[in-house]
Amino acid sequence: MKRIIFTFSIFFSLFVNAQQAKFLKINKYQIAVLSDSLQENSGLDFFEGKLFTLNDGGNTSELFQLNLKTGKIENKISTNNINNDWESLTNDGESFYIGDFGNNAGNRKDLKIYKIPLDSATSAVRASSSNSALQKQEIQFKYPEQTEFNSKNKKTNFDGEAMMFLNGKLHLFTKEWSSNATTH
Repeated sequence: MKRIIFTFSIFFSLFVNAQQAKFLKINKYQIAVLSDSLQENSGLDFFEGKLFTLNDGGNTSELFQLNLKTGKIENKISTNNINNDWESLTNDGESFYIGDFGNNAGNRKDLKIYKIPLDSATSAVRASSSNSALQKQEIQFKYPEQTEFNSKNKKTNFDGEAMMFLNGKLHLFTKEWSSNATTH
């Protein structure tokens, strides 16, 4: 009984003190309502003080530059690629990388990353035209461990979901539906 009372008093004192301690208070943050054009945004990248996003698969194949304060779309950059299942966006200081590697069913053999030089993308933004021609490159890849491509919706371990650029390399992360894990 003493243990229960002791444990309860510790949790109660932590709760009471946590509510009053100024150093534990969370700073206010601003919430923006995104445009209806971004109902399924999937990637977000910050470059030279500008915020860029894209939509998940089945949507337009555009990058959107957002206003940092309002979240409103300031510019659109058409990539003229097919958005099969875009999942992630990153940059290396010279190029944007768009991960078209979503694979919920595990049956895709056309996994790729689009590489778009930033000078090409920023030229398109300056021209304020979604029809500006972008120089781009496709990096195709596969998972060497994947030998079966039968459709198994949300029961595969080969669904790419995230990507980042670090130390000169692209790092991809999977959502493994059947093993409940992530592979890097």
